Amino acid sequence: MFIRFEIDRKHHKSGRKSGIFVLSYELAEDQELEHYQRQHIKDLLAYFKKELPIPNYFASRTQRNAISWLKAEETDMVSKFYELKTILEEYGQHVLVTKEKFVGRILYDDKYQVIALT
Repeated sequence: MFIRFEIDRKHHKSGRKSGIFVLSYELAEDQELEHYQRQHIKDLLAYFKKELPIPNYFASRTQRNAISWLKAEETDMVSKFYELKTILEEYGQHVLVTKEKFVGRILYDDKYQVIALT
């Protein structure tokens, strides 16, 4: 089983819904939020940067229709995503959680995630 956290905004290159990090980085710099609110988001983003591999594949963006999915069995990582989702929703943002058994042709696979071409 795979899980994806998305926002209701299209990614400018793929045309698909953007992932949760797009909004998280925006809110982490939003001066309308209190400092402690921005810091909480930044702390979670720092955790992801440290613990969640960034595939070279994503850096090149050669496959524009490929998207990342978390592996549901990696519960510690998934719980951090749910924590971030909760924070974003506290500030009026909607985050959609999609669960799928089949996500398409897998182009990248690590401990926590896959990148699939759907």
